Amino acid sequence: VNGNTFTVLAVDKNGISYSNTTGWSGFSANRTSSGLIELVDTSRSTSNAKSNIAGYYRACPIGATSRYYEVDFSFPSGLYSMSDKGDYESRTATILLEWRIAGSADTPQSMTKVYTRSSPDAFGETISIDVGNDDNAYEFRVTNLSEYTTSSQVMQTFMWNGLKCLISEDSHY
Repeated sequence: VNGNTFTVLAVDKNGISYSNTTGWSGFSANRTSSGLIELVDTSRSTSNAKSNIAGYYRACPIGATSRYYEVDFSFPSGLYSMSDKGDYESRTATILLEWRIAGSADTPQSMTKVYTRSSPDAFGETISIDVGNDDNAYEFRVTNLSEYTTSSQVMQTFMWNGLKCLISEDSHY
């Protein structure tokens, strides 16, 4: 906790791991109804990339199904490395998006997105996914496969900003 900022260090099937929260007075009163998941794990190394997974999160309400989904990502501080001379240099981030039928243990379908930039300008993307039919609801997870570094000369903060679906028909849930 840093002021009104609460950073989740890891989310897994057992819940949330977080640092000491003494003195935390709760979420800011000016927060919005949308949430951000910042993929941060200070204990992660390149050999332990699976520890940087967020999800699975269900996209549809219980009782609803969808064929069309959207996932919103952003790099709020850009993506770059800074040379010793202060020049912006290219940096690459690799993100794995996986989805499966909600509540199943099925092998997920997946998509890998690779972003390369050399700029401190924020950017983002909405990825549209058509699962082919509207018989089921799906759940999603994201893994940051990028090389982990603690260098202050590297900016690669990645955020999962949204998960949406187009509900197939009027549902009562």
